[in-house]
Amino acid sequence: MNFMNTVTKTAAAAALAIACIAGGPALAEYPDKPIKVYVGFSAGGGTDTYARTFASMIHEQIEMPMIIVNKTGASGAIAAKYVSKQKPDGYTLFFHSSGTFLIKALRGEMDVNVFDHFDVIAQVGRLTPTVVVPAASPYKTTKELMDAAKKNPGSLRWAHSGVGSVMHTAGVAFLSRNGLKAKAVPFKGGSKARAAMVANKVQFGILGAQQLSGFEKDLRPLGVSTDTRDVMKPKVPTLKEGGADSLNISSPMVLYAPKGTPKAVIDKLGKAIEAVTKTKGFKRLLKKAGLPIVYQGAAKTTSELKMLQDDLKPIVAETTKK
Repeated sequence: MNFMNTVTKTAAAAALAIACIAGGPALAEYPDKPIKVYVGFSAGGGTDTYARTFASMIHEQIEMPMIIVNKTGASGAIAAKYVSKQKPDGYTLFFHSSGTFLIKALRGEMDVNVFDHFDVIAQVGRLTPTVVVPAASPYKTTKELMDAAKKNPGSLRWAHSGVGSVMHTAGVAFLSRNGLKAKAVPFKGGSKARAAMVANKVQFGILGAQQLSGFEKDLRPLGVSTDTRDVMKPKVPTLKEGGADSLNISSPMVLYAPKGTPKAVIDKLGKAIEAVTKTKGFKRLLKKAGLPIVYQGAAKTTSELKMLQDDLKPIVAETTKK
């Protein structure tokens, strides 16, 4: 609550500053009015927190506020479709967890996709799937968990945030690539999956690394699904370090514009976002929220998304059978 209050107050101050100069001459170039950023998830989650944090500070770079609009439903599909049909002028943008974006498109659950309907502006962060067990669990390492699953195929129960989510996909990849069988228990969102682990209702689960913040005494992370350790949880090894065969799965947090947005607009927004990510205020707020800062411009982010999509295709094909 304190974190959200801080962001809200910062955004309010920005809006007030803009209001004070509203009577001046109109800006000769983009932007000359507030920018709306649509988020496909409800307020308070990781995606929304990233968006509200950079939006609360970007007025210092572009002299216009960004307004966050939460248009929820269908794991972001409703917001994505809406923004894709808007005028590509830089005033209506879409911020999303791109792992989810790619997976939903591959599963045929979205009418739009990253590459055909959007231009990438920049990446600001990343959500990292993490294999987690309750603090009271006898499993201290990834190897111990895998040994137990192999010894008793199908007896362990694992929690995830919903079929087709990044966490579900990462979990299926972990099991499949290591020849393991366990019973999946889906929940509507990561917080409910986390609660099940805290209550010892399941033996393990897949959570975003940021969801461990504040639950260090209740949960034990065993490994992250990425090739490198999460910058916010550097003591947690990768699954590969723990002896598992692991697919490099994460969810880049990316700001998009409708396809056909002028390059000058993309470049200006990208530079503004980069400047924001380097500020002490942004770093402080993201650290408080347990979220890593991973900035990349349009070209590098687009390349990363294409590679991630290629990696996800075989696993998504498998999850659609589950």
